[in-house]
Amino acid sequence: MLLHRLVSVVAIALAVAFAVPNLAHATKAEDKAMTKEVLNEAKARYDAFETIAKAWKKAPQGTAEADALVQKGADALSALEGYVEEKLAVFESREAWYAQQGKDYKQGLDFMKGNIKKLKEYLNGARDSEFYQNLNP
Repeated sequence: MLLHRLVSVVAIALAVAFAVPNLAHATKAEDKAMTKEVLNEAKARYDAFETIAKAWKKAPQGTAEADALVQKGADALSALEGYVEEKLAVFESREAWYAQQGKDYKQGLDFMKGNIKKLKEYLNGARDSEFYQNLNP
């Protein structure tokens, strides 16, 4: 009976020892896929804003066309801001998780920090534009 219990405990310990690294690997793989998707979407939204900004710059100011572009730009900016803020919360949550795991997860922590920086660059790029200054005088 005691031998049976000892074998059970050892079997569970071995299962946990093999499962934990695999869970971390799955987490890294999932994070890579998720961040790639998020960054691609953020870039697409930023590019849409930039396209509108370029069209606005070429449009004769004070015209209905320019006014329509300002409205489209405001909508595109709002979509970008909402998306980035939502995804920043997710990225920051993952960053906190990696930080809590300790030094074995430093690579994952650095990965998430880099992605947070990239995501913020899209938002800051839009906010630093001349078009944004026109939207928010």
